[in-house]
Amino acid sequence: MEIFSRPAVLSALIFSAIVGFGFSVPEFAVHKQDLLVTQQTQPESSEIDVTPLATTTTLEVPLELASPMVYENGDCPTCERHSPLGIYNPEPVSQCEPRRRFLAPGFARVSADFKSDRSENFKIPKACIAHIARSFAGEGRSSADFAQCKGVGRQERVFMGGVPACISETYVNTVFHTVHDVFDCFDLDVKSYLPLFSESGGLNVNAVSRKDFGTGIGLILPINVADTHTGVLTLNGQRGRAFDIVKQHIRLNRNKKSCERLSQQLPLLNKVRLSPKSTRWESDSERCKLMDLPEAPSLNLLYLVAQHLRTQEVIDSLVQDRTKKLLSLGKLELEAEQYLRLREMMRLLSLEVGAGKAVALLNSYLLAKVSFGRTVELADFDLFREPRPQDPSLRDSELSFMEYLIRFGYKSLLAYVNKNKDLNQIFPEGTCAQRVLSLVE
Repeated sequence: MEIFSRPAVLSALIFSAIVGFGFSVPEFAVHKQDLLVTQQTQPESSEIDVTPLATTTTLEVPLELASPMVYENGDCPTCERHSPLGIYNPEPVSQCEPRRRFLAPGFARVSADFKSDRSENFKIPKACIAHIARSFAGEGRSSADFAQCKGVGRQERVFMGGVPACISETYVNTVFHTVHDVFDCFDLDVKSYLPLFSESGGLNVNAVSRKDFGTGIGLILPINVADTHTGVLTLNGQRGRAFDIVKQHIRLNRNKKSCERLSQQLPLLNKVRLSPKSTRWESDSERCKLMDLPEAPSLNLLYLVAQHLRTQEVIDSLVQDRTKKLLSLGKLELEAEQYLRLREMMRLLSLEVGAGKAVALLNSYLLAKVSFGRTVELADFDLFREPRPQDPSLRDSELSFMEYLIRFGYKSLLAYVNKNKDLNQIFPEGTCAQRVLSLVE
């Protein structure tokens, strides 16, 4: 499962007439090939369009889904007795093989704001980062899960079959502070992302995907980068190409410490010119920018945020009428926070199938329920409820939403939930992952 998937929009609402007039139809099964979804496209422009919109509605960001906690200086005294094998701490450099210390020259170019300790309160402890990075590197991974870049400039080359970098104190500080600043600057819930990082690359800066061109922290795909450079995003009254808008947000919010520190990174990031095709990187040197210090991990995480916000915008536009109508027919009225949690589920599902298909799957599930006169319950969206074994005798309308997804082969949401559970079992609940991941309290 990759962190990103190109957003898509629904090209045809197959059941619009049925739902619009409230008719009942026999229950149906929706397969992947039956969902009429097309890729979202945006016009390209040689000019950067960052235009203030007087009447634009500001894009909402998700509410914090976990209870607020504060970790002074990123320390977590209670984590030591929870995390197994002592991997809540960084690795001593002296215990890392020399070949795993290849990031040392890059760290010399990383700002002290990121690689050194900070006297500050954080929403997660450093132990989360150390555990995820070290666990991924030690879970029987092969050299095919890592790569290393060698050379300079355009002569830089990717060598597949590497080793994980030494997860040293400097490494943990750099990743931890960058993760904190990016998510804090955009008011996003970092705990909703840590299970994704745990599943995809484990916050290893030189992680690569075996099945595609996923690269670095977040296993960024070429299509994700291409989309954020051509796709349009509206945020806080500004509209333009998504990656430009993300950088604009940082500049406009420099009164916030996290944004101010990121703004110091922008001159460096502005020198990076990535222009991948939708399915591949243009060159090795381009791909290496997502694994090289000091550009990574800031570059990776800002692409992640740009893609997140674009996906969220598409989901918001798609669920306004159809989904709310179906929920109403199913006699389920969501409160504002419950709606945000449902939207978060759609975002997580969109990582596997795209935004348009994620909402289409939700709508088809709701239609299956209301077509048989069944009431839609909050419990249908309890992601922590263990899915029942697949039973062909059960109708679609008798399944929970998770069971419905599994029936048709969509398992990324289940993988996310399992990683979320793992983190909440390894550490005190709510330390590294959300406490609440369902519409049910």
